[in-house]
Amino acid sequence: MPLGMIWAAIFFLILDRFTKMLVTSRLAAGQSAVIASWLRIRPVANARQWWLPHPPRVLLLVWAGLFGGLSLLVWQGYFFQPRAAQLGLGMALGGAAGNVFDQLRHGAVLDFLDLGWWPVFNLADVAITLGIAMALWFLH
Repeated sequence: MPLGMIWAAIFFLILDRFTKMLVTSRLAAGQSAVIASWLRIRPVANARQWWLPHPPRVLLLVWAGLFGGLSLLVWQGYFFQPRAAQLGLGMALGGAAGNVFDQLRHGAVLDFLDLGWWPVFNLADVAITLGIAMALWFLH
């Protein structure tokens, strides 16, 4: 498996965990901090139960299978060979791992970036969205 993809996944997982710990240590539920006129930090527990119909062990097995299949596709396959595509996949995997960790550990995902006109989200959501876009843009 390409090391760039692994390091990107680890980096974005750690960044996600760090930002969520920072937000929860500084702000309680219901509090917010204005960063700019267009950005507010507002912690919201988002219980995404609709995608968790099975026990956590089943979900972990599904994620492990998806990760293994994607790894095999990148390592042996024709697609996602450019380094930028692999970094994008790593970003998406790291962000997804951060949200899955929250869901399994806390029963909800912590969202905290509030633009006012868009639903509240977190850095893991940004990593997933930008990572998938980057991987598809540089698809071989």
